[in-house]
Amino acid sequence: LAQPEPPVPEIVEPTVTAPTTVNGLGKEEMAIINDPIFFDTDSAEVIYEQKSKVSRKAAILLGHPDIKMQLLGSASEIGQSQYNLELAYKRAIEVQTLLVVVNQVPNNQVSIFTVGEMRANIGNLPRDRAVRTYIR
Repeated sequence: LAQPEPPVPEIVEPTVTAPTTVNGLGKEEMAIINDPIFFDTDSAEVIYEQKSKVSRKAAILLGHPDIKMQLLGSASEIGQSQYNLELAYKRAIEVQTLLVVVNQVPNNQVSIFTVGEMRANIGNLPRDRAVRTYIR
């Protein structure tokens, strides 16, 4: 008697989906976190148009007290390296002040690090004159 042939296994392509959350944050919240805060040349003042970004970041932090945010201050490559490092730090301090003092985010949720000048320009955006925010 001939044995029946074993069934041919069905080949199924695995589906890969991007995570919808990171540390409990959804895609929209992560888009807000990843949106840099831009500064004018040679300035550490958060301009009016950028303050709403800080407020949206603060709302996320207030809603997620377990999340910690790091502020990365940077400056352009124009000028002295030491000056740029100091300017980058002042920019990060300014954003931290808006988060903690103005928006009442607990101080232990926000930390600062700076890189001074960065050569990370993309297109015409002054990405080197910004504070970027990261969660940890």
